[in-house]
Amino acid sequence: MLIEQYIVNVRRQLTAESLTATRRRLGELRDWSEPLPVAKAGDQARLESHLLQALGEGQGRHPLGISEVVPYADHLVLRLESAQPLASLLPLLPYRDRRRSRHGVLDLRALAGSRGIELLLGRTGAGRVTLLGPQGCDFAAVLKAHREAVEGRQHVPLWTKDTPHDPTPRPRRPSRTVQTRSKAAKPVDPHAVCPGLASALLRRLRLWESMAAGSKVTFTSESHGSGLKWTVQRRLTQDARLHDDNVATALAESVAGPGLTADIDGHLCSQRQCVQTFDSRRLTVETVYSEDARAARRPGRARSHVLATFLTERSPSADAGGEGRAGHVLQLIDPWGDGPLDTAEQLAAAWVHQGLNTLVLRVDSSRSQDGSTTAAWQRARRSRHHPGARGIRPHHLGQAPLGGPPPAGILSSGR
Repeated sequence: MLIEQYIVNVRRQLTAESLTATRRRLGELRDWSEPLPVAKAGDQARLESHLLQALGEGQGRHPLGISEVVPYADHLVLRLESAQPLASLLPLLPYRDRRRSRHGVLDLRALAGSRGIELLLGRTGAGRVTLLGPQGCDFAAVLKAHREAVEGRQHVPLWTKDTPHDPTPRPRRPSRTVQTRSKAAKPVDPHAVCPGLASALLRRLRLWESMAAGSKVTFTSESHGSGLKWTVQRRLTQDARLHDDNVATALAESVAGPGLTADIDGHLCSQRQCVQTFDSRRLTVETVYSEDARAARRPGRARSHVLATFLTERSPSADAGGEGRAGHVLQLIDPWGDGPLDTAEQLAAAWVHQGLNTLVLRVDSSRSQDGSTTAAWQRARRSRHHPGARGIRPHHLGQAPLGGPPPAGILSSGR
């Protein structure tokens, strides 16, 4: 399989995007150091945190009733399988009641368009999420009905395009008196404190279904200091194993995954549940058996080996002058393999120090009819300075002895 196809499969198994669209989006990237972009703006991550909390208990054929996730650096696209998940998001829209009390998320706007509903958060609209529905589902009509219901209670909707933003509070001047009367501090939005974790979970929503077919997942949150800590509950079918090493492997993966650190004393297993904690207990993964006794459906081809290949990244070493060179190392490694890659990694590190773009590959071997174990790859060259330059030629990595570890190859492109 081509290296490009591995990257495509990894992303699709995390987001459930279409094959054609995933190939196009990955082809537009400069390199593969970030196959799933993170939310660059704070309002973007904060909006996604609000959405994850609102949708966290939802159920459907797909996790939380979301059939597809399309992540971008400055916005997110969610394709809902029905109008039911949209109903869980409507309470987030701000409004003012007859007592002039405000409800909902401050500075959140909702605009209905031909494609669906666009949510904007922040005074400049830096947070943006587009909600799409299945064919025949009119999200604009749902939003209009919600507005009519709010106005019918004699409340004022504050999510429309023409609603003015609240005035920016003026900074208070320090009092000249030595003793001042203490006032209660303004409550802090917990979604504004380190919202990156919730954003990373939402952008990789299909990871849980890829690890265990037929599983159900919910997300709940609770206060943790001034922010939130999250709990992911996985409900598996009766024929699955509660403990799965791939949970820690997937969450610790730093290129395609969220790059979380497993807590040393955060693993507790029993016959009824398996609990794992990550990132200083900011994330808890609880795995239990589902009450549904039906067997899991067979996973499709798009989820055939989501954990057979994971990516890790190594930054180039600094030179004598303290400035890093323009090299890049990207590894594709089987987490279940036990073959050493020390020689390959040392050579790659030397090339990176010289400023070369270097790719370290490890592939699973396949047994041929005559009993020998072979592995074949095609070389994909990608230059850091010329993203569109790509030359592909057949490249054979050689043979491994029967029963031995799969071979490892190093492919290097120019500066």
